[in-house]
Amino acid sequence: PRCVLHPDGRCRTAMDILTLAAMLYDAFAVPFDMAWRPEWSVVLFVGAMATAIVWTLDMLVNLNSGYYEDGILEMSRRRIVRRYLFTWGLVDLTINAVDWFSICSVFWEEQWRGVGDGGMT
Repeated sequence: PRCVLHPDGRCRTAMDILTLAAMLYDAFAVPFDMAWRPEWSVVLFVGAMATAIVWTLDMLVNLNSGYYEDGILEMSRRRIVRRYLFTWGLVDLTINAVDWFSICSVFWEEQWRGVGDGGMT
């Protein structure tokens, strides 16, 4: 099938490595942020953006990756999408939405931070 990734292919493996890196970053950054609530710096903002992009790309890759079921390779796009939506799709969508909402709210807050006093801060 056209544009369906093989689950053992290079692209899928590369995405798995990227998601591992994002997972390791999140494993340290999220507890750090929750425990000490530091001011958002460029480093934290870029890290949050990078991981949100990786998780969003991961959703797209999952929607386009074949899978094995009972040892048989499944490459039907309809079955791939159906399986993903009924397994991890809703969870991934919810987590991604929260990530992007958090990033946008921090960005929005920074953009409007000095508006009340004439933008002098």
